[in-house]
Amino acid sequence: AVERGVVEEAEDGELKHAHIVARIRCTSESEYIEASIPRTIDTSVPMYIVVCRPRHQGGAMKQADFDGKGSCIRWTESPGEGPARVYVHGLGSVSSVYHAHIAARPELAGRRSLFVDLPGHGISDRPADFGYSLEDHAGALAAVLDSAGVRGAELIAHSMGGSVAIVLAGRRPGLVSRLVLTEANLDASPPPAAGSAWITAQGEDDFVDGEYARVLEAVGPLWAATMRLADPRALHRSAVGLRRG
Repeated sequence: AVERGVVEEAEDGELKHAHIVARIRCTSESEYIEASIPRTIDTSVPMYIVVCRPRHQGGAMKQADFDGKGSCIRWTESPGEGPARVYVHGLGSVSSVYHAHIAARPELAGRRSLFVDLPGHGISDRPADFGYSLEDHAGALAAVLDSAGVRGAELIAHSMGGSVAIVLAGRRPGLVSRLVLTEANLDASPPPAAGSAWITAQGEDDFVDGEYARVLEAVGPLWAATMRLADPRALHRSAVGLRRG
């Protein structure tokens, strides 16, 4: 809503210039601000001036400490009804890229949705001393749900995210009401063609120092687009943990 005051300057009865003084409320996430704009404008040219000062930064992005040392796991969130749906990505991926278009489908719309980036991936932190095992990732995911006040969530999890979701459901059953797993890594002996096999073919240091770049080329442009956002050491440890189960 805009409450606008115009101080006019007339010349021979014709409006030539005007000073605009505005009081603007941008959204529910913003506060009333006085926007006194001592700018003379030519009223023959249509102009809209919008000034907005958010009350806080971050918008729909949230974060929670996952290692007790200040490292944060982050997620984006869209409002809606419960129970919440929590989307978890796979190895070397980003949740919003893989899941936002699914959550927006008409038959799924209207539910509170959290798009979580696991530690070492996407917008989340990547501490060097973190283990990145399935149990570690599940603990970080639990920190998200605890921080967001979510109980009985529906977890929609892809690939490695499916394994993480299963571990979380076993350790914290009160957090999870339903599992929807897509291409989850449930094979006790993953095939050599699995992406995790390419990543773990070399030791951690060798992967970080050179093999990481070769894997990015091998996986193709779409997967590489999100894998390059992952920390190489976190990616390798995550793959090791995934293959270990």
